Amino acid sequence: MNVWTYWKCPSCGAIVRGDNRDCPNCATPVPANTKYLMPDNPEVEQAIKNGTVYITSHDKVQKGQAVTQVSQDKVSKDANWICDYCGYQNPAASTVCEGCGAPKEESKRDYFTPKPPKPTPPKPAPVRQKPRFNKKIFAVIAAILFLIWLFTPVTRKTVITGFEWMRSIGVDEYQLCHEDDWDIPAGAKVTSQKQEIHHYDHVIDHYETKTREISEQVLDGYDTEYVDLGNGQAETRSVPRYRTEYRTETYEDPVYKDVPVYHTKYYYDIDRWIEVSSLDSSGNDQNPYWPESELPESVSSPVYGDRKLGQRKEEYYIIFKDKKGEEQKKEYSYSEWSEYKKGDTITYKTFRF
Repeated sequence: MNVWTYWKCPSCGAIVRGDNRDCPNCATPVPANTKYLMPDNPEVEQAIKNGTVYITSHDKVQKGQAVTQVSQDKVSKDANWICDYCGYQNPAASTVCEGCGAPKEESKRDYFTPKPPKPTPPKPAPVRQKPRFNKKIFAVIAAILFLIWLFTPVTRKTVITGFEWMRSIGVDEYQLCHEDDWDIPAGAKVTSQKQEIHHYDHVIDHYETKTREISEQVLDGYDTEYVDLGNGQAETRSVPRYRTEYRTETYEDPVYKDVPVYHTKYYYDIDRWIEVSSLDSSGNDQNPYWPESELPESVSSPVYGDRKLGQRKEEYYIIFKDKKGEEQKKEYSYSEWSEYKKGDTITYKTFRF
């Protein structure tokens, strides 16, 4: 349904119903740029309460009177139109402006079209100022650049002053090993087995009864909302209103416990080659050799206590002096290391500090 909206007279301050084109109190025409007040506007509500709202030139709203409904023959959803020549606000049914007589078809704005802003004069070109020197920003930038410079690796050249090498051969002994595991490896002889804790499962032990407060939205009624139609009328809509209610809810909260899971653990004996020592050689030249030994590389049918040669390890270093004259060494692969000679120039990367 449609109800009447209101406007405030700029001359006498009277609150006037929207179907009046002139103020019934002082005969001032409705302002061209008026925006209608909805029935729930505080000024309108106060005027209705005081009985000072003007309906016609003779009648005022009685104190506490309800919002006036628009009769069916006057209901309209068409907004007023604004004259482009004089700015007067005219009813949608008017074909010519009531302010200056200009035809409606020559106007393009209606009640809801915002008034075009006045053109703003161009701003004068800003006076170019000399850039100000900011010492703090300069200090921060300088610090960042210094850190980048400090931690960027540099490439330097130096002369080789010596060499160093180390070679090692492991000595393995065939032994009877006592081990345990969840699985039996190939070749093992199980000596015992028993159930042991493999891991724990997190399972529900019981439930505890607890309470909690639950909030929910409950329909509390309907409020009336007004939609401005831009012609002195407003369309009413019912909007649901909710209130928050609280209630106590009982629920079961699970309590967990860790339950051990048992698997079979095996204890077994197994024959293995175990490194017990090593044969080492080293030097400060370029003539590396492997330590000599009478031990075999492999044993076909070993017995406990037999020994053989195991894993081989080797390291090769080039010795040189850094920029400060301090001796340094760098590890190389054998193929690179063997190509260099004492007195050769090499390049290396290092940090400035």
